This record gives sequence, structure tokens and C-alpha cells, in this order.
Amino acid sequence: MFDTLHLGVVTVGFVFTVGVVLATACFGRFFCGWGCHILALQDLSAWCLAKIGVNPRPLRSRTLAWAPVAAAIYLFVWPQVERLLHGHSLPELSIVTDRDEWTSFTTDDLLRSFPGIAMTLVTLSVCGFAIVYFLGSRSFCSYACPYGALFAGVERTSPRRIVASAGSCTNCGLCIASCKSGVRVIEEVRKYGSVVDSSCFKDLDCVSVCPTNAIGLGWATPPALRRLKVAEPKDKRYDFNLREEGLLSIVFLATVLVSRGLYGSISFLLALAIASLAAYAAVVGWRFALRSNYSFHGRPWKIDGKLTRTGRLAAVLLTSLGALLANSTVVRFHEARGESAIARLAHLEAQGADEASRRAEAASALGYLQEARRWAPVVPGVWRTQMAALYLRLGKTNESRREANAVLASDPGNQAGQLLVAQSWLADGRIELARQQALAIVAATERRYGQGPAPLSRRRVLAGAYFLLGDVAGRLGDRTEAREYFESAVASYSKHADAQLALGSLYAEAGRWEEARAAFNAVLLVRPADAPAKQALSRLRG
Repeated sequence: MFDTLHLGVVTVGFVFTVGVVLATACFGRFFCGWGCHILALQDLSAWCLAKIGVNPRPLRSRTLAWAPVAAAIYLFVWPQVERLLHGHSLPELSIVTDRDEWTSFTTDDLLRSFPGIAMTLVTLSVCGFAIVYFLGSRSFCSYACPYGALFAGVERTSPRRIVASAGSCTNCGLCIASCKSGVRVIEEVRKYGSVVDSSCFKDLDCVSVCPTNAIGLGWATPPALRRLKVAEPKDKRYDFNLREEGLLSIVFLATVLVSRGLYGSISFLLALAIASLAAYAAVVGWRFALRSNYSFHGRPWKIDGKLTRTGRLAAVLLTSLGALLANSTVVRFHEARGESAIARLAHLEAQGADEASRRAEAASALGYLQEARRWAPVVPGVWRTQMAALYLRLGKTNESRREANAVLASDPGNQAGQLLVAQSWLADGRIELARQQALAIVAATERRYGQGPAPLSRRRVLAGAYFLLGDVAGRLGDRTEAREYFESAVASYSKHADAQLALGSLYAEAGRWEEARAAFNAVLLVRPADAPAKQALSRLRG
């Protein structure tokens, strides 16, 4: 979906989302009620909590209710606005079939965009039990989900609605009590002829619980085609005053900015859920600090200005959460600056910038990551891999091996770490050690995948290993073996520019002009300003 919005590439996610939007426009938010895995997680969490006697009350906030709308604008609208502001045209839709990047509808690495086990458990805990316990049932839908905001807007065009049925209403209120989304079912049916609240997920709990069949699923004029003045119920009360709503907004926005991408792991949707909880915790802490008497979920934390035992524990916990957010702010600041510097370095290398500029950018990126590590309570493997590559780029081979070996200590099968070790040995002139390490990568890939296609991430590393072996063969004077290894490298990953450049040079030496020309042109597809490739092509033309 995001690749479509940013690059114009049609993906399965985009097609699926468009399908759900069209279905919602016709039949209402059935997907939210029957197909969304996050809603299923929330309902399961609420069911489990109810089994132990915990029935969280839904939280009502004016400002947090706008968070999904703001998130939807950021995801779906802002990418196009940003392109226009930078003078670029809107992306044209296209279908990609490039096996050396990713394709629109097929993949050889199904789990590449999935989080690891640890982050999966965090996501299940935060978006499930935590958000339901503190903010109420389906609060992720109310205060975090940008897709929910999109579907809620489209739902207003749907004629499929909860309407009055043949039975007579006895005013039992079961339909309202059973609705996990907080819809005032029978009140809306009486007043408007159908349920018009876009929070209705069409899960039909209200219909199934009605003892007289007074309501059912039917057809009605969509709210978008009616002039309705939908007023909030007179008995609706918000849980926060305006000052607290302001605090909620500030902490929510700050936490989203800090937590998204933190440690290279936290997704935008998870960041929104974390921000909702952090904003609520901030208001709880504010009330706890200012009030002489304060209770939380029926447990007294402060009585006549004195902390209870539970209150002391809560004070420690809230203080720790505040310290964690402050620490994460510092870490994320340096991590983000490091990521930006790495992106600039990649751009400089693609544009053929001078070595001094590239080394300066690599040193800058390394400095930011080192500072992030100084503050971080944990050091993720992705940082170590990036730092190992940057150290190698700067010629600091011992430091590069140290970081790569740290990656391998926690993940012995990490082939990116193995390749960095091999490259550092080669840079030190330890040719045989480098060669053995590269051969081990090739053998491990062949054992695991045989003749079948390896995932893209593995093929990139495999191409690096073949290129290293070709480099070693070339240093030892065996040009035939070097050419074969380079050919294996580009067969694994055709966008390995260094392998294409080396291969083009060997083809040119052998008088294989067309193959040489093709290899040099392949380099320019990846690095448009590559001077050696341009010079070689110029010589071939001459």
C-alpha cells in the first residue's frame, strides 16, 4: 500500500485495500467487524479480561478521536502533497516484475516485512491487552487505526445498515449494551430510520441479542445522501477537561515521533498504539501529582495527600515510563540522524561523488549511531550491522569485525554479518580467511535452497560472496575463475554494480564487446554517475 502511494507501484496490499474500500462503500464496515486481525485481538483480549472479572470502561477523549484521521491524512494524502511541494508529478501506477527488487504480486520472501518474535509479542501485548485494559474495548480502532478513519468516511455512502425490523421494541436496551463499538443502536434507528454512526462494524451483536427482532440488517438511504444533523447524546461525557486534552495531544504527538522506527523495529501503527497509552499515562500522572485524593481503577493511590503502598508503586512506574520516553527521545534523535546520513551516503555513491565526501558522510553516520548506542539500553542487530559496514567503509577493519562478530554471536546464521567478516579479512589482506568465509556463505545457501530461488535478502548477500570470491581469484591471477564468480554474482543479483563493473572489464579484455557494453550499462542503471563505467563505455564506442 505504501509503495503504491510513494512510488506508484501496484501491490497486493493496494489492490486489497481498494477492494475493501469498495466493499465498505456498498455494504458498510463488514471488514472491520469480521476480517480485521487487530479487532479480533482486541475482542479476544477483552474476553480474556472479562474471564478474570476485569471489564474496562471505554475511554472518551475529544482529541484522541482525531488521531486516526490525522494518521490517515499522513499515510494516504501527505505523500502526494510532499511530491507536489518538491516539484514532482504524482506517481503513475505500474506493475513491477523485477526479480532483483520486489514484485507487485509475488514474493520469494514472504516474511520479509513481518516483525521478529520479540516485536510480535510486543505488538500483541500493546495492541491487545494493554490498550483494551487502559483505554477500553476496541480503543485501537477509536484512537489509532488510520484505516478505520478511511473506512469510516467511506461507510457514509453505504446503503447497507441496521434498520427497524418486524418486531416491536420493548426498550430493553440490550442492543446498546451489546455493542462493543459504543453505538446507540435503537436510539439512532428511531431517530434516523437506521444506524448512521460510522463506528458500526456490522458485527450484528445487536441484532442477535434483540429478544423481539425489532432490528435487523437491511437497506436504507446512506447518510451521505441525507441532510442529517447528528447530535451527540445529551448524556455523553468526556473523561478529560480541555487542559488534559491539550496534554494528551502533546504527549501523543511526541511519542509517535519518538517511537516510530525506534531501534529499527517499531512500525507506525504500533507507534500510534504506544502513543495513545503514553498520552493516557501522562494525564494519569498529572492527576496523581495534583490531587490530594486519587484512585485508579478502584484502587486508591493517594489519600489526603499521602501515598498508599499501591500509590508508591505507581509513582515509581510512572516515573520510570517518563524516564524511558526521555531516553527514547535521545536515542531516536541520533538513530534518525544516522539513518539520514546513511541514505545520503548511498546517494553520494550512486552519484559518483568524490571519496572525501563519501568518507565524511560515513563518519557522520557512524558518529550518530555510536551516540545512539551510548544512550540505548539495548543495541539491536541492525545497528551493529550498519556500524560494521561503516567501519569497513572507513578502513577500520578490526572495529568492523568486532561489530559483525557481535551480530553473529546472537544470530550465528546471519549471512550479512558473515559477509562483513569476510570483507574485513580481505581488506586486511587475509585472502584465504576471506575466501573460506565467502565459500561458507555459498555452501550454506546451496544447502538451504538447493536449485530453488533464495529470498532477495539472501541473494544480495550471496552476490556479495561471489563478488568477493571473484576479487580473490583476480588477485591470484585466475581471470577465468574470476569471471565465473562475477557471472554468478550478477546471476544472483543483477544490480550488484561492482560485480557488473568487474565483469564488464573482463569481457572487454576478452574482446566480448557486446557483453561488456551490457555489463557497463547495468552499472549505470544502479549508479548513473559511475565514472569508470562511463569511461569504459566511451572507449568501447571509440
